[in-house]
Amino acid sequence: MSPERASPVCRTIGAAPWEAGLTEAEFLIAVEQESWVEHKSQKHFTLMHFPPKWQDGSATLKSDPGAPPDTLVELLRAELGRDIPSIFFESGSRLKGADHRLQWQGAILPDLSLLVLSRQTRDEHGRIPISIKANSAGFSGNISFKSASFSDAAEFWSVGFSSTADFRDASFSGDAIFENADFFDRADFDSTVFSYYADFRGVNLSGTAYFASATFSGTADFRRAGFSGTANFKSSGFSDRADFREASYYGRADFESTTFEGATEFRGVGFSGVASFKDVKFLDTVSFYSVAFSASANFISTKFSKNANFGSAGFSGDANFTSVNFLSDAGFDNVVFSGNALFKSAEFAGYVSYNGAAFGGTANFHNGTIQIGSFDDVRFDSAAIFELGDIGESVGFDGTRFLEVHGLVRQAWGVLLVPVVLSAVSSVFAASEVSGVWRTLLLLISAYFAFMAFVWTIIGGSLIAQGDDGLLAIQISMRKLRQIASRSLNVELESLAHATEMKYSRLRSGKTLSRMLVAKPLERVSSILYEAFADYGRSIFRPFLWLFILVGGMAAAYFFWAQSIGFQMPGDQSGVWMALEFSWSNVFRPLSALSTHNELQDHNELSAALLHGIGETPVINQTGFLVRVVASLQSVLALVLGFLAGLAIRRRFQIN
Repeated sequence: MSPERASPVCRTIGAAPWEAGLTEAEFLIAVEQESWVEHKSQKHFTLMHFPPKWQDGSATLKSDPGAPPDTLVELLRAELGRDIPSIFFESGSRLKGADHRLQWQGAILPDLSLLVLSRQTRDEHGRIPISIKANSAGFSGNISFKSASFSDAAEFWSVGFSSTADFRDASFSGDAIFENADFFDRADFDSTVFSYYADFRGVNLSGTAYFASATFSGTADFRRAGFSGTANFKSSGFSDRADFREASYYGRADFESTTFEGATEFRGVGFSGVASFKDVKFLDTVSFYSVAFSASANFISTKFSKNANFGSAGFSGDANFTSVNFLSDAGFDNVVFSGNALFKSAEFAGYVSYNGAAFGGTANFHNGTIQIGSFDDVRFDSAAIFELGDIGESVGFDGTRFLEVHGLVRQAWGVLLVPVVLSAVSSVFAASEVSGVWRTLLLLISAYFAFMAFVWTIIGGSLIAQGDDGLLAIQISMRKLRQIASRSLNVELESLAHATEMKYSRLRSGKTLSRMLVAKPLERVSSILYEAFADYGRSIFRPFLWLFILVGGMAAAYFFWAQSIGFQMPGDQSGVWMALEFSWSNVFRPLSALSTHNELQDHNELSAALLHGIGETPVINQTGFLVRVVASLQSVLALVLGFLAGLAIRRRFQIN
């Protein structure tokens, strides 16, 4: 038989025996002698190395009807019945002395059951002793090593299991090597004991994979493993390092009630199905960095004894961390929660960081405990419930945004149309022949409805999907968070919670058109202005910025107002400075415009013209009265801004 006639079965699930240079004639010799050693590779070849068919489809001796069907069974029974001498390995699993393991490399076997074929005496645990080396072998039928006791290193490197592979209650006293193996059907390792290194790197498990109640005493290496079906690790135990980096779980991944005593790595893992870590105990460090949870993730009552890192992970479904216990540091930096994030009754004993995280669904920290941590630059796009049981004074919320509102794309145009139309109608009437008080009144009405249209444009779209119950829950949550922060002397958090509470109170009152235009309009406008001018007392910079805007803006208004009544501006630009001086005086010398005569009017021709008219004899006319009203309002607004600046300074530096 030439090498060109290699069977495709051998290429996919087992090594071809002619890789050692065997011919068909030499195979026949091997069958007659029941064992044949190829001189170059020193490999043992028997009937079990024959593929079922050659590449051209013709039957080999293994599947030839003329061959006794019991020949292969008798051969396997004879091999499984011989004594198993002790084999000693040096570091790195290098063999010291003769290798007396079953030499099944490249073998292609049908159904095989150790319970049926082996005549070995069972050990004290009721297990069947076996020592095997089956790299690149192919098992075309069901394979059962149930209750096997693998002495020394058991090598199944690059093995293909076409049907069920049963290793239940087996024990591996040495290394268990399954690297790059293919399990095309169910793989069952329930209650299996791995005493040393368990190597499942690059393994492909197409069916359900059972590792329930398995014991891993040495390193468990599942790097780049692929689980196409359900992966069941319930109640298993990992005494040493567990490495699942870059593994892929396409079905349900169940680690419920599992204990990880050593360092654990899930970095870069992809969970396409439900991932359950309920009641899991991580006694050493664990990393879920950059893990993708495409479905729901369950960490209910999970215990993290040392540092836990979820940085840059993505939760597409709900993430349930209810009653989770972090005894050390926990990192959720830059995590994206697309669904609901439930941290109810969660306990964070160490430092917790959510910096840069984004919560797309409800973020619920009800009755949780946070002693020290950071929520800097976190974005909450939905409800954020912080009815915490306790919070420390060193929890930061710099740059945190609660329920950000969106632009014009998601607006309720039907509701927005009403204030727009009313504003336009009022403007048309104001621009017609109407004059005097009526014209002023119409302009004020137009401005009011235009302002309401602007407010609805800003908040209407994002609120259209928010019910009263949800907004009220957020408002109550912020109130309780403010109270807790006050008791903990966390001034920054108290300020943020207070600002957010007031904001949600305003959003609730503006959810519908009737509420926005009728119910407490002064309260809503005051809330909007308070946020714009001072961020609800949190910003020192904003009041001063608005003061300078007030001075410059009113100076421009006074300049053009003076021009409209016929005041001749000097050609040297001193008219601009006159307007600035008048505006400055109204801000820093409050209500000075009410005086019938003051020092400013003696040298400032523009202010004199506005207050007393143009002419040699000063009089108080209609224009002068309106200017005094406007200037007085400017002074009052300046006083308010000064008060807000002082309030922010007091809050920032905790001045009693």
